[in-house]
Amino acid sequence: MLACALVWVAGCGTSGGSAPADGGDGAGDAADVEADGLGLDVAGPDADALQDLDAEVEPDLPGDVGPTDGDGELGGDDGEDGDAELVPGDLLEDRQGFHAVARVPLSPSGVSEPLPIAVDAGSGAAFLRVSARDAVARCFQLDEVLTGEGVSWISDASISSDYGAVCHQCLQRASVGQGFGVFQLPNDGSGALGTSTLEVRVSERDCATSLPLSLAPDAATPAETVDVELREVEPRPAAGEPLVLPVRVVVSSASQFDADAAEMDPVLSEAFELVRAAFAPQGIAVDFVAVVTASVAPADPLVYGSDDVSALRAALDAALGPPSDSLDGLAPLTVFVAGCLRRRDPTTGVLRDPQAVTTHVPAGLGPPGVGDGVVLAGHACPLVPAGGYWGGATLGTILAHELGHALGLYHVAEASGFEDNLPDTGPDNLMNADPLGHLNDGFSASQGHVMRSHPLLRPPP
Repeated sequence: MLACALVWVAGCGTSGGSAPADGGDGAGDAADVEADGLGLDVAGPDADALQDLDAEVEPDLPGDVGPTDGDGELGGDDGEDGDAELVPGDLLEDRQGFHAVARVPLSPSGVSEPLPIAVDAGSGAAFLRVSARDAVARCFQLDEVLTGEGVSWISDASISSDYGAVCHQCLQRASVGQGFGVFQLPNDGSGALGTSTLEVRVSERDCATSLPLSLAPDAATPAETVDVELREVEPRPAAGEPLVLPVRVVVSSASQFDADAAEMDPVLSEAFELVRAAFAPQGIAVDFVAVVTASVAPADPLVYGSDDVSALRAALDAALGPPSDSLDGLAPLTVFVAGCLRRRDPTTGVLRDPQAVTTHVPAGLGPPGVGDGVVLAGHACPLVPAGGYWGGATLGTILAHELGHALGLYHVAEASGFEDNLPDTGPDNLMNADPLGHLNDGFSASQGHVMRSHPLLRPPP
C-alpha cells in the first residue's frame, strides 16, 4: 500500500541498526512497524513518527475542505478538459485476465468523469486496475465509487486525512497506487459483489503527498488518459476448501542469506513454516514455489520514497517471475530479499529503516512486466557484521503480515485511532500495525474472506 504525508502508518522507535528482534521468539519493540507512502512497510528500530495508512498527521490543506465541484475538485472550476476522448474497452486489449473497460480522459486537475462499469452482481469481488501508458511515474486513487443501488462505497473526502494514502471514512477502503492502482471491491468482508453497476471516478494523485493534484504544491501535469481494467472473481468456496497462493522468493547477494543456498537456509525454512501455519486456518495454502538467486544485484542500500520508487521498482521488475498460463498471465507473488532497505521522507529528507514494504494493497496484480509484491530488508542499516538480521520466528511474523497486505488487508488499527472496515478484528491480530509487539491470534474470518478473493489464489492441482 503506498501511503501518508502523507505516507502511511506511524510508529515510534529508537534509533539504531540492530536486528528487528532476537531470532528466537519473534518479539520486538512496540513500534517495530510503520507504513510507508508506498505500501505498507514494516519499520525497524530506527522508526520515528511516520504517518501510516492511518497517520495521525493530517495533510496541511489550503483553507477549509469543502465540497467538490462537478469535476470532483475542491474549490471550483480549474479549466476545461483536454482534447482526449474516451476510448471504449472493446477497442483495447484484454490483459492477464483483466477486461479492458475504457481509456478515459482526465481533467487538467487529474480527475475523470464518472465511468459506469457493468459487473456481475454474483461475483465474489471486482478488481479495478488503473494505469497510464506514458513513461511518467504516476499515482492513482479512486475518488468515488457508487453502486447501482446508490450506495456510496468510496466518496469525496469528508475529513482532511482522507486525502492521504487511504480513504479512512469510506465504506470500502482504497489506497493510493504508485505507478498504477489496483482496487478490490468490496473489501469489508461482506460477501458477494451484490450490484450490477459500479460508477467510478478515477483521479491522479501527487506521489509525494498523496494529495489531489489541485491541492499539491508543484504538482505534475496529469496524464491525458488512463486505462481502466476490470477483473471479476467468482465466489470462493468456504475456508474448509483450501486455495493455493504461489509465492516466489528471490534472494539477493546483499542479504544475510547465502543466495546460492537460500533454499536450505534454516532461518528461511522456519519462517516459511510459520507463514504456512498462519494462513492455513483461513483455507489458504502458501506454496513457496521457488527460492532463487537474484539475477541482478540491487542497490545497497535500496533507498525509496513515496515520490521516487525507481530503485524499488527496478529490483522488483528484475525479480518478477515468468507469467503463468495457469494464472492467466500473472506471475506468482514476488517476495524479494534485498540488503539494507531505507525509506526517505520526501518532505524532510529523513531516512528510516523499514523491515519490509508491500508495494500495493492488494499486490501481485501489476500490468505486464511490472514487478509488484513484498520487499524484505536483508540486513541491518548499516551492516552489522556480528550475527544475522533475521531470526526465523521474527521473519515469519513479518512475512505473514506483509503477505496479508498483498492479499488485500489493511492494518486493524493505526496510531491515529483509525480502524479497518472489518467487523471481527481486534488488536491481537497479525495485521496489527505492530505485529511483533502484540499477542498474535492470526487472521479473522472476514480477513480470510478478503484474502481468498485475490485472483492469484487457485484450487489445488
